[in-house]
Amino acid sequence: MKAKVVIGAGFGDEGKGLFTDYFSSQHDKSIVVRFNGGAQAGHTVTTPDGKRHVFSHFTSNSFLNNARGYLSKFFILNPLVFINEKKKLNNLGVQPEIAAHDYCHVTTIFDVALNQWLEMSRNNGRHGSCGLGIGETIERAEVGRIPLYLIDTYNKDVFYQKMKEIRNYFEVRINKLGLNKYLEENDFILTDNVIEKFMSDMEEMKATLKCGVNNFNDEFFKGYNIVFEGAQGLMLDQTLGAFPYVTRSNTGLKNVIELCKENNIKNLDVLYATRCYKTRHGAGPMKLELNEKPYSDIVDMTNIPNDYQGSIRFGYLDVNELLYFIEEDVQSVREEMEINQIKIHKMIGISCLDQTKKVKYYEFDEEKEISNKDFGFVLARYGYYVLESFGPTRETIE
Repeated sequence: MKAKVVIGAGFGDEGKGLFTDYFSSQHDKSIVVRFNGGAQAGHTVTTPDGKRHVFSHFTSNSFLNNARGYLSKFFILNPLVFINEKKKLNNLGVQPEIAAHDYCHVTTIFDVALNQWLEMSRNNGRHGSCGLGIGETIERAEVGRIPLYLIDTYNKDVFYQKMKEIRNYFEVRINKLGLNKYLEENDFILTDNVIEKFMSDMEEMKATLKCGVNNFNDEFFKGYNIVFEGAQGLMLDQTLGAFPYVTRSNTGLKNVIELCKENNIKNLDVLYATRCYKTRHGAGPMKLELNEKPYSDIVDMTNIPNDYQGSIRFGYLDVNELLYFIEEDVQSVREEMEINQIKIHKMIGISCLDQTKKVKYYEFDEEKEISNKDFGFVLARYGYYVLESFGPTRETIE
């Protein structure tokens, strides 16, 4: 079995939605598998006929006919985000088919509140969180040892008991972190009504979500071509990135290879996505950062300023840095691939080439410039197959 993989090579916002939509469109039936992260994703897809949506909880093939989405065991569910996004897609005439693994983690309102209050308390020392509770969900599960999985919500009594445990853990962690002032201003969060509302939201989500799809042999996958869709990017990976300015997630091949082992997938076309310049939304180090956007024609309607990440940041692309992170990602799973006889074909996808006629970049610490039409050759020289995008839709990819 063969599959496509789309991975961000930077700090996110590289065009993963665009390339996922492109690969999915090459098949009559596509199923996109989210293999990391959760609702903090923001993958923009614009269709040739002008529809536009920023995919968060749903998958970036959703505008296509015969499209399905799958949230793997590495995905983190957020019912409120799911419900809100479903309404937006319905308004665009889209009725997504989507399924999930029993052991997806679930983010609660307590995780979101803790995440936001902790980030606000850091003031100028913020870590760059988007405030959707991803880090706190994993912290609660791994350190607090109170995971909440999708399967825990199937039984109402079990679910309710779990929510009370999580609320108690939330209070303890609030005290430990010295965030009591935020709790005093929002004491409603400790009421039973909050738990009951969250449980109601879960039921609304599950009315759309096909639960209990735990492997690719399920009927849900039959006859569908698989595209793996990553979230965030390699420079935010919890192992490869600069701690603490990372996401609590494996953003590269690690989770993909595990899913391939479990489901007998032996061949992968792996595309690492990047803009022709660098961006970062959130705090943390960024090589070759600029005080303003590098090209006047840059338009970014997705990454608007917010209270937790601030405004999007820009920089020039460093070719050697880009290739270093890609090769580090591949090397991190090399042994597993050899043991399981999984082969990959590496590609690089360059987005936003329509936003400048000349691309400035750095190679071996030297500033260089080349036409947007020729920039792909710079990366192709290193042995990569290169896809180039000269616009926001799948039809602009060459």
